[in-house]
Amino acid sequence: LSLHAHAEEGAGEARAQQSSMPPKSIEITGGDPRRPGTEVSYVRPRVSVEEQPPDFVAILGMFAGMYGMIMKSKLGCWIALLSCVNSLTTLKQHEADVKQILSMAVFAVMGLVSNYFGKKAG
Repeated sequence: LSLHAHAEEGAGEARAQQSSMPPKSIEITGGDPRRPGTEVSYVRPRVSVEEQPPDFVAILGMFAGMYGMIMKSKLGCWIALLSCVNSLTTLKQHEADVKQILSMAVFAVMGLVSNYFGKKAG
């Protein structure tokens, strides 16, 4: 009982302190403290095709596909196939390099076909 009475006294003191505080002069509209008149939308800067960084995943996929085909590495072919899918899903329309993606896909698929269905040496 004494703990309950002590908690009620503390709550009463907190209410008394809150009511004695002066009101804040900040005007809040709808609970949002930002000022809508000063908001500036982000505008993405235009970058020309020559200034864009290369697609490193596509380059990795090309080398992994060649490595997988030449060295008969299943891991290299799977990395190439996953890199090809990644490049296709993150492709922007204006930077489409169809020849590179097509050759990467051909290396990956042909490497997987030759590794899984080709003749085994020995």
